[in-house]
Amino acid sequence: MGNQPFQHLPNYWLSHSVGRPLKNASEVLTEQYLNHWQGSEPWPLWLQTIQEFKEQASQLINAEATTVCPQLNVSSGLTKMLNAMCKGKPNPKILLSEADFATISFVAKQVPNAELRYLPANADVTVLSTWTDYLQEDLDVALITHVFSNTGMRAPVKEIVAEYRSRSIRSIIDVAQSIGIVPIDVAQWQADVIIGTSVKWLSGGPGAAFMYVEPSFCSNLEPSDVGWFSHQDPFEFDVHNFEYDQTSHRFLGGTPSVAPFAIAAASIAEINRIGVTNILTHNQHIAAQLTADTPATWWHSPALETKRGGTLVFKPPEDISNRLLHAHQNNRIFLDQRATGFRLSPCWTNTEADIAKFKRIISGN
Repeated sequence: MGNQPFQHLPNYWLSHSVGRPLKNASEVLTEQYLNHWQGSEPWPLWLQTIQEFKEQASQLINAEATTVCPQLNVSSGLTKMLNAMCKGKPNPKILLSEADFATISFVAKQVPNAELRYLPANADVTVLSTWTDYLQEDLDVALITHVFSNTGMRAPVKEIVAEYRSRSIRSIIDVAQSIGIVPIDVAQWQADVIIGTSVKWLSGGPGAAFMYVEPSFCSNLEPSDVGWFSHQDPFEFDVHNFEYDQTSHRFLGGTPSVAPFAIAAASIAEINRIGVTNILTHNQHIAAQLTADTPATWWHSPALETKRGGTLVFKPPEDISNRLLHAHQNNRIFLDQRATGFRLSPCWTNTEADIAKFKRIISGN
C-alpha cells in the first residue's frame, strides 16, 4: 500500500458513509483556510483554494477545471441543475429508480409539474437492457445512479448514456457512491452532468460536493438559484447587470464555503496520487478475502467485480447478524445495516488484520 496518508481505524468499513480523514487534515485547514483568514485580504487566497479543489476534482474525472462547479452537497447541486434543465417545460418527464438514494427522489418531486417514472427497486440495474426497457421517447431527463448505496450494484453508465443520448434524452449521473473508488472518465461517458461528493470514498468530509457540466450543454442552461459568484464578473457589483458566467460557475450561487474545499482538495490530491485504479484493486483484493470461506448466499451485492462498486452487502443467518450487531455496539467493528444487509466498504486504509478481525467476529471467536 505504500505511504498511507489517511487515518486508520481498526475494522472500519464505512467509506460508503464517511471516508477516513487525512492524517494532516488539521494542518491543511490551518494552512489553506485559517492562515489566509488572518491576513489582510483573504479572498484572493481563498479563491485559490477553491480553484485547487476544482483542479483536483477535474483531474479525478478527466475533465477541464472550468467544467467543475463546487457545491455544498448533492441535493443542492441536483436542485439547481434539475430545475434549470426543466425550465420552460410544462410537464417534464424524469426517469429515476426506486433504489436511488432518497434525496434524488425528494429533489425530483419538487420540479414543477414533473412526471416521475421509476425503475422498480428490484430491477437489475447492472445490465443495459433494464434501462432500455424503461426508455420512452418522451423522456426529458434520466437520473442515473452509477453505484447504488444499498446493494453495491454498478450501472453501465457509458452504454446507458449512449442509448439515451441517441434519443435526445439528457442525463444526470449520481457518482456519490463511486467517485474515488471506481474510475470515472467523463470523456468516455459523454454525460451531460455528473454530481458527486467528497464525504464518502474521497475522504474529504461534508460540505465539498461538485457538479461537472458538459460545456456546450452548460451554455444553454439558466439556473434560477444564482448569486454573485454566478455572475461572469463577481466583483463588478452593478445591481442592474447580471450575466451568467460562461462556465459551470453559473451554478455556484452565492458566497462559497472555503474550509470544506480546503480539506477536500488535499484529500482528492492524495487519491489522485495513489490512483483510483490502485484503490479499486486493493478494494477488490480485500473483498475477495472477506467473502472467502463463506456461503455465496450470505452476500447480496453482485459477485462479479465489474457489476459492483466498492461496497459489499452481507446478510448472514440471524446468529451471525447478532454477533456483528453486538460487536458494532461495542466498537469492535464499524459498519452499518440496511434492509438489504450489513454494508462493508473496504478502503485504502483496510488491512489484513481487519479481515482477520471480521472473520473472528462472524465465527464467534
